[in-house]
Amino acid sequence: MTTDSLSRKERERLRHKEEIVAGALKLFSEKGFHNVSMLEIATVTEFATGTLYNFFPSKEALYSELMLNCSRKILALLLPILDSSETEDRKLRRFIEAHRTIFTEHMDMIRLYLGDVNRLSMVIAPQLEEEIEQIRVTILDRLSAVIQSGVEHGRFRACNAGMVALALSAMLESLAFSAVTYPQSISMEQGLPEIEAMLFDGLRQWEGTSHAQ
Repeated sequence: MTTDSLSRKERERLRHKEEIVAGALKLFSEKGFHNVSMLEIATVTEFATGTLYNFFPSKEALYSELMLNCSRKILALLLPILDSSETEDRKLRRFIEAHRTIFTEHMDMIRLYLGDVNRLSMVIAPQLEEEIEQIRVTILDRLSAVIQSGVEHGRFRACNAGMVALALSAMLESLAFSAVTYPQSISMEQGLPEIEAMLFDGLRQWEGTSHAQ
């Protein structure tokens, strides 16, 4: 269902919900999830506390919504790249480059998650956690399929595509952590080209097969 098909009242409610989510994310990322109250969120977003509870029964529910929204947006960005008709080389390069957008647009969410990852993992509602995990699995499966296709077409050397997909994902997550934690020494501009170079150095055929740009 698109917003165009919603009634004026439904669109207004959706807009209010988005305003609450945006305000909560700003507070959470600045002060930490456990240092923010629903009252503070209501104050910042200029909604009555009772209205806030009409949208979200708890602070934990609000955080779960933030995580799910972020995961869905990342999936919507990455899936068309991985499912495109481009060569496997080009898909992987675009996949890596897309993380520049992810880091830029979701830095507050990344900062929040990385800042309190151990305790926040216990906050997400089980059904939402399952959907978030499924999104992660979907991306990894598609990424693995692209790498395997590259192997089958002779563009990449023989390898365990699933392990390479996991390694690439881990490198990108580590870059996000480092860019947030040590911004004075590590940046996306430096890190993404390095990750791309390491990936293709590993995937390149031993005979020196060239890659499409």
